Amino acid sequence: MKNDSSGVMPDGLLSANLLSDKTLSVAAQSLHYGSLVQAVVGILFFSTLVACTMPIMPRARDAHSLSRQDNQTTLSPAVYYHFLAAQACMSQQNWDCARKEFETALEIDNSSSYLHLQLAELYALSSDLKNSGLWAERAAVIDPGCIDAYKLLGRIYLEQNRTDDAQKQYKTIISLNPADEEAYFALAMLQQQQKSYGDAIATLKKLLNVNPRSEVAWFFMGNIYMDIGKTGKARTFYLKALEIDSAFEPALINLALQYEITGEIPNAIETLKKALEKNPENYRVRDKMAFFYLKLDRLQDALEQYIYILNANPQFAEELDIKIGLIYYDLEQWNDAELTFAAAVDKNPGNDRAQYYHGISLERLERGEEARLAFLAVPVTSKFYTQARVHLGYSYDEAGDRQRARDVVREAIDSHKDDTDLYHFLASIYEKDLLFDEGIAVIKQGLAVKPEDENLLFYLGVLYDKAQRFDESIASMQYLLKLNENNAEALNFIGYSWADRNIKLDEAEKLIKKAIKLKPEDGYITDSLGWVYFKKGLIDKAIEILEKAVLLAPKDSTIAEHLADAYLKKNERERALQWYEKAFELDPSKGNLKAKINEISNK
Repeated sequence: MKNDSSGVMPDGLLSANLLSDKTLSVAAQSLHYGSLVQAVVGILFFSTLVACTMPIMPRARDAHSLSRQDNQTTLSPAVYYHFLAAQACMSQQNWDCARKEFETALEIDNSSSYLHLQLAELYALSSDLKNSGLWAERAAVIDPGCIDAYKLLGRIYLEQNRTDDAQKQYKTIISLNPADEEAYFALAMLQQQQKSYGDAIATLKKLLNVNPRSEVAWFFMGNIYMDIGKTGKARTFYLKALEIDSAFEPALINLALQYEITGEIPNAIETLKKALEKNPENYRVRDKMAFFYLKLDRLQDALEQYIYILNANPQFAEELDIKIGLIYYDLEQWNDAELTFAAAVDKNPGNDRAQYYHGISLERLERGEEARLAFLAVPVTSKFYTQARVHLGYSYDEAGDRQRARDVVREAIDSHKDDTDLYHFLASIYEKDLLFDEGIAVIKQGLAVKPEDENLLFYLGVLYDKAQRFDESIASMQYLLKLNENNAEALNFIGYSWADRNIKLDEAEKLIKKAIKLKPEDGYITDSLGWVYFKKGLIDKAIEILEKAVLLAPKDSTIAEHLADAYLKKNERERALQWYEKAFELDPSKGNLKAKINEISNK
């Protein structure tokens, strides 16, 4: 099918809100399509900070004291004043003001881990990771049990590519709180990133010992086995996660991707359907489902998914119009295709892909002048330019302006000398006017650029044959076979040419049999072998092979005629008449067929 578009959405399949009801769902969904570790860290550390020791206003009798009471820090009035001032600055997102107030508070009393950590967070907001790390480290020294300090340090070290130091922070968190699932996930993902798969698996197993019903842990275990390449085990772990929560969207999505890898596309589709039951608005999932439908040639189903995405996401209209238009193209719904590509061009006149396919749609609707304008709009820098020029030349040719057709193709050759399709098409225009020598000259021009191009060499042999330059035709094909001895078309061409002239029949038979081994379902090559047997007088063998040829190429008049000739040679006149009539039905322009039909009918 014709669909070259990239995914509608950038860089991957899935997206979700950071406030998903499943912990780490964003990270999970990005596993094979983005930076998982960054996603994990985002969830761990960009959420609201829980203080190690929250400050409270002191009682009057403790006004100048600072002590730990019930996991809270009591501040002096002066320190508390600056703390409140910092909070006010933060509420207005005035980070410089907040930093100054916290620093002033710490100048008065620097024993509060909470204030150190708040200041570290403010520096992190300004991307000053050096100072952020210094203040976070001080917070951890003051309060070695301050888990939030280690979390912030983990984030900082990860941003600085200090992955070993980041891992130490997560290990510390786990030692302080063995039930902290997020720390296990972050540590395991860092280990996975460093390809320390055994360590990552061991980390997740520790978590599963603490909480065997952690669907996220089973899910991440599946991801690690996917990275290792053990897709069967990965599937087992995804299914384990789904046993715990059958609607766990990330596991459904990655299970579908696993099915894709193993070629189980129907299972992948059914799995994505379950994911959509939980989140019908996951448009990346719909985009992937449409892709799967296209793989199964279920064009209408794919179309429905793209239209659903378009209705909800008009901002992607330009790209979706292309995908939808291409499906209409494959469905041969030319009016719908034309309207869709026209809409894409209206949104962005510089969309060269839309211009090109709009031109083709107009061409199929026989709106030649409009099609030519669309093809002319495709710029010379576009990857669609040469094909647009081929279609433009074809359009002028169909309109009877052969000279203009040649001119636009020659113009394209001047700027794209390496594109062999242009030489081939230009030569075919000359061939239509029986100007074989001119066509041969064009093909030779192309071969001067690409002397070993097999398509050009083959067409050169065809043109030599039509120009009655038989020896040169065979020489061209033989040269092609020196470059590629398994070129089935060249083998067949030489063999059939010899058979048709009733020469070198044994050699012809060998060449054609070799071609059949390469392309056993090619009706034209099969016909050539039948014709060799006919020329050898092996009529029964000829009929047997030609009967197969007409099944493989039922719309070819010449093959039907060959079978009729064989039946006539065997004196089976009724069957010969049947196939002559069939051949004439397929190509009424062949006057010799009408004569053969009349000759048999009149006897």
